[in-house]
Formats: sequence, structure tokens, C-alpha cells
Amino acid sequence: MMNRWGPVLFGVATNVVTILGVLVWGWPPANVFLLFFGENLILGVVTFVRLVTLPEPNFGLAAFFCLHYGIFAVVHGVFTAMTVIGLDPVFDFWWLGLPLIFIAIRYVVELITGWFLGGGRLRGTPPNQVMFSPYPRVVVLHLAVILGSQYSEGTGTGADIINGAHDIFSSIGLDLDRGETLVIMLMLIKTVVDVVTTVRQTGMDSGRSHAQSRAQ
Repeated sequence: MMNRWGPVLFGVATNVVTILGVLVWGWPPANVFLLFFGENLILGVVTFVRLVTLPEPNFGLAAFFCLHYGIFAVVHGVFTAMTVIGLDPVFDFWWLGLPLIFIAIRYVVELITGWFLGGGRLRGTPPNQVMFSPYPRVVVLHLAVILGSQYSEGTGTGADIINGAHDIFSSIGLDLDRGETLVIMLMLIKTVVDVVTTVRQTGMDSGRSHAQSRAQ
């Protein structure tokens, strides 16, 4: 049970800390987008580790993943830069470095408990399925950055969505600026996707591991 829910709880806690950082501790909203980009890179590293530690690793596919995922990372980086330029990011250990460390720990915990200790590495997952496993999360991160870039420019669907959400939060008594509104919206969406994808991933790992144990 811990193998399944430990990474979920850790991931939710990381997202909650990010929200509290912006609302309570004064983290600049721009830093959240830098954290999104950092998480994007960490996801890529974790997936690469999964690919090269399969019982029969496909190093050609791993190299292709680096190229394919790298293109996503470059696009993500461009939109991140467009977003944070006008939002005054703070390059500080406590407001950027430490949160990145927590995010990295979260994915290392998920990798160890689900992939290595949970038996996911041995469950016979096709390498191409392993390669594409991070993309649901990556798509959410990319959408978040695109919405944020539109919001920072004050035009487009992203700006309309954030302004509408700001009005809704204001109507229920939450006195937030638009940057805080943006962060809350994106982190809530991200938390839902994180929970679904983590439960699915760790559940599949542990389920196949138990099935193999019974067969033996």
C-alpha cells in the first residue's frame, strides 16, 4: 500500500507547499513557472533511467527519447522565458533551489518505490510505453506555461481564463492578485493530473509485480 500511496501523498504535499509558498511565504509566481520547467527536466531524467534499467534496455530508443523529449523541453523553455520575463522571478536558493530539490526527491521516491522496489522494472512493460509514460504530465506542464505566457501578455484565451477565475475567487472572498490566481489554478489542475497518473503508474507496477509473484 505504501508503495502505491507514498509517491501520491508526497506529490500532493509538494504541490501544496508550492501554493503555500506563493500565498503565505511570498514566493514570486514567476518562480512557479521555473519550477514547472525544472520538473519537466526531472521527468525526462527519470524516464531515461527507466528506459536504461529495463531487463532488456533499448539504448537506441533511449537516445531517441532524449531527442524527442529534448524538443519538448526546448519549447517549454521558450514559453517559460516568455512568461517569467515580465513577472520578476527571484533566483534564490530558498525560493527556487529548495523547491526544486523537493520536486526531485518526490520523483526519486516514486522511481525507487514503484520502479525498483515495487517491481515495475521487471513487469514486462514495452519500452515504448515506458518512453511515453511522462507525456500526460508534460502536456499539463506545457499547457500551464502557454496559459501563463498568454496571461503575462494580457491577451488570448489564457488571459480570459485567468481573469475569469480571478473574478470567481474574488466573489467568494479570496483577495488574490492575478498572479496568485494563476498559480492556484495551475497547481490544482496539476495536482489532479499528478494523482491520477501516479496512482495509475504505481498501481500497474505493484499489480504486475504481485501477479508475477503468484505465478512463481
